[in-house]
Amino acid sequence: MSARRRPMRYGHTEGYTAVCFDSSGRFIVTCGYDGDVRIWDGFDDDDPKSIRVGEKVLSVAVKDNRMVTAVSNNAIQSHSFPDGLPDGVLARFTAPPVHLDFSSSGGRVAAGASDFVIKMIAVDTLLQTTFIGHEAPVLSVVFDPKEKYLASSSCDGTVCIWDISSQSRVVSWPILPAVNDVKNARSPCRLSWQPGAGQYLAVPVNLAVRIFQRDTWTELADLTAEGITQAIATWSPCGRYLSAASANGQISVWDWETKSCRVTVNHEKGYGISAMAWNPLGNGQIAYTDNRGQLGLLEAVMISVDEKQTYEDLFDREVVGSPKWDHPTERGATEPDAHDDVDEDVPVLSRGRQRLLLFEDDSHDSVAAGSDVGVKTTELPSLPVSTPVYQGPLPTTQQKAFQPSSTPTHLSHRFMVWNFVAIARSYNDTEDSAIEVEFHDASVHHAIHVPNTLNHHLADVSAEALLLGCESSEQFPSKVQCLHFGSWDGTKEWLCDLPQGEELRALCLGGGWAAVASNIGLLRIFSIGGLQRQVMRLPGPVVALAGHRQHLLIAYHRGVGFDGEQNLAVLLLDVSDKGRSLIDGSPLPLSVKSYLVWLGFSLEGCPAYMDSAGQVCLLPGSIGNMWLPICDTRQHCKGSSDHYWLIGVQEVLQQIRCVSCKGSRFPPILPRPIVTVLPFQLPLCQLSTEKGQLEEQYWRSRLLSDRTKLANDGYCSDEHLENISQQQQESLMKLFALSCRAEREFRCIELAQLMAPVALPLAIKYASRARHRHLAERLGELARELARQAEESLERPPQVTTSADIPSPISGSRVSDTRSNKKLHPSKTGPEIKPLPAMAKPKQVCDKQFHTYLSFCRSIPKLQTAFQLWMEENRERMLSDKPDLDDEALLREGMSAFRALAATEKKSWNERAKASSSSYDTECKKRKQQQPGESAVKKTKMLDSRTAARLSAFAFKE
Repeated sequence: MSARRRPMRYGHTEGYTAVCFDSSGRFIVTCGYDGDVRIWDGFDDDDPKSIRVGEKVLSVAVKDNRMVTAVSNNAIQSHSFPDGLPDGVLARFTAPPVHLDFSSSGGRVAAGASDFVIKMIAVDTLLQTTFIGHEAPVLSVVFDPKEKYLASSSCDGTVCIWDISSQSRVVSWPILPAVNDVKNARSPCRLSWQPGAGQYLAVPVNLAVRIFQRDTWTELADLTAEGITQAIATWSPCGRYLSAASANGQISVWDWETKSCRVTVNHEKGYGISAMAWNPLGNGQIAYTDNRGQLGLLEAVMISVDEKQTYEDLFDREVVGSPKWDHPTERGATEPDAHDDVDEDVPVLSRGRQRLLLFEDDSHDSVAAGSDVGVKTTELPSLPVSTPVYQGPLPTTQQKAFQPSSTPTHLSHRFMVWNFVAIARSYNDTEDSAIEVEFHDASVHHAIHVPNTLNHHLADVSAEALLLGCESSEQFPSKVQCLHFGSWDGTKEWLCDLPQGEELRALCLGGGWAAVASNIGLLRIFSIGGLQRQVMRLPGPVVALAGHRQHLLIAYHRGVGFDGEQNLAVLLLDVSDKGRSLIDGSPLPLSVKSYLVWLGFSLEGCPAYMDSAGQVCLLPGSIGNMWLPICDTRQHCKGSSDHYWLIGVQEVLQQIRCVSCKGSRFPPILPRPIVTVLPFQLPLCQLSTEKGQLEEQYWRSRLLSDRTKLANDGYCSDEHLENISQQQQESLMKLFALSCRAEREFRCIELAQLMAPVALPLAIKYASRARHRHLAERLGELARELARQAEESLERPPQVTTSADIPSPISGSRVSDTRSNKKLHPSKTGPEIKPLPAMAKPKQVCDKQFHTYLSFCRSIPKLQTAFQLWMEENRERMLSDKPDLDDEALLREGMSAFRALAATEKKSWNERAKASSSSYDTECKKRKQQQPGESAVKKTKMLDSRTAARLSAFAFKE
């Protein structure tokens, strides 16, 4: 077998270059680091069509009339072929995609990226399927010809086979050298399935190309060529020949039937081969590109003079079924008159051509029927028709357990945990392996350097201790190690071995306790000194743990999810001596097709979580076991591939502390990441309008004001809560003013019902000045009703309450468990948060404010309309004229008579009603001037001067 090498041609600028053929075999498509895709009409095309795609194009594939490219902007783009017109974005990654491949049917595209993720995209519906399992950037992906399996190679040193239907990993071979980035990989490791049935998978590994058997996944052979390292493997369209290319510029072709190397061609300048593709026509052409951007072509690789294939054996005699199709010389005397009637000028057909006549189109039937050959054909068996079968929703691969606020474990330098107390880093080098802990407050503890001899991969740190955990090895079981800072004896460290066969999956620290969860579904709770306190069975596989004081939050799989959804639930436990379940198996509401990325407590002790869609949710307790979305971090990202890595949540300041990650989900350890603060924002409607912003501000402030226990625990002062209450009243008054201007009086009443009683007089005054007399009357009735309810509450005997009756921040306990609502005292051993000093306010001032408000409500006169004034004056006259009328009939009669009045008379009655309104304002001013103890009133005014000044800006001005 021989091959002819064509001279190299300039294709792209220096750098990685990829190549492929289109389905017809006519066009050659190349891409490179210059960001262009070039379409060559044959190798000799002197003016190829150039299409600008992006900054760098890393891979290209063509199928029928569609072309897809992997671009350095983390996107998979689609173009029409051969026009090259943009057809949208198929998928996006969080890192640049490395390689992609079309399925044999052309309906799906598989792509692997540097973010360790493989995505399979349906071209028509854009439905995405994700394959997660690699622990390093993906090098290559390739579809099985039958579209049952997907093969991939990765920088983590493994070659994996994935089951497409179940998204599960069938087999994994750790046969490649492990690196941390694509640019550090020794070879791109381009895999290739044998065309047709896909019986064999070719994997280039070091000096050989390994061939694996389908389904059994056993290695059948190693194909080598003169000790050369192989990087790319590609099967020929017929499946008989296998070509491989190396980084030193050599291309080798093997005959799979004989396992022998038949062709060896060297690059004319010795440059490394970056990509290679066979012509699908089977004409023995191989197009290849080098790492300098040049395009080359090999011709006549498969065909030689002595190895030309004939058509003699294309059809079996049993299939044709007729002996009359045999060659005339083979029939002999058995059919002496077979060609008696055949024209001598018509050439005799060969046996192969005679057999082909059986499969010609209907247009040739007349020739076959008109001939006197006397062919007697038999009907071929019909092939079974495949009927589409609905397989139902596909199950989702369950999310693995993780440690919140940590980076992936496969990184040599990583964050083990980052919280409000400290930062724990892990360094795993060939020379040294250690764990460093840096505390934010040096008064809590000095920095710690711990040798990582046990290869710990899980960690949690609090003001009391450092908890570490490692997996088992051949010599040692899985271990839990704790360094207790507050121990007063000489030993501050304790170690515990888990039983044989039990692997550590998650751990956390709380107030005086530590918890660990294992792979067999057990939850073990230790005291901070190493005493085993409890062991219990979890309802499902653990995902993450989080602790705060005496509360333990557990996220676990409650079942199998479908169509990309995770089926998670949370369990909130009280691990004190009177332990109980506060939330028992409540489902965790994640975003659509997302997974959990962070789980923990706010600084004040409220459960919170974040999913992969960037949604941060809080469980405030004031609305039951309902999660409240407080922030969408994706709205703060500048790029589509940017993310935020969550550190913690602060309720008092209404802030989320996180790290911005550009083009990734995790921050690098060096340089030290900068902490970013994001504000709370409830996802209400019309946030771009003033009304929506005021509504969001009010309900967000209610989120904190409902947490009355915060002041008792010392997280915020009474003055801070008072400022929040004033902000609420300001927001309500601004909304009240907007509703008045929009003539929404019913909405004004709804807002007034949310106001504090001391703010109602200001609302009544604003309504009267804005000439909404009916609204002012309604507000007066509301104020009198509230005053009546307040007087009734004062007449009741006060109930004596203690601090133990104050509810816990987590109000998820059952109603029947009344004894469990006692206050949970924080641990005395480790001061997690320094409480703010509580500021007591004189009770006399509050009482005086309240009684002033009651006296104001009692003295509010009723505003009357023109009809009401007319009716009071004419009521007796109408009763004397018609004494048999009841109240309802009398009112109807009066309304008819008032409508019949002259216009001048109606105008006079309207003026009298306006005069009564102005006298009402004068009376309010006189009452204010006649109040005794003016100096005392100034000290105990209903709203301070700053608030009144802000609210006065909304007053009506003529």
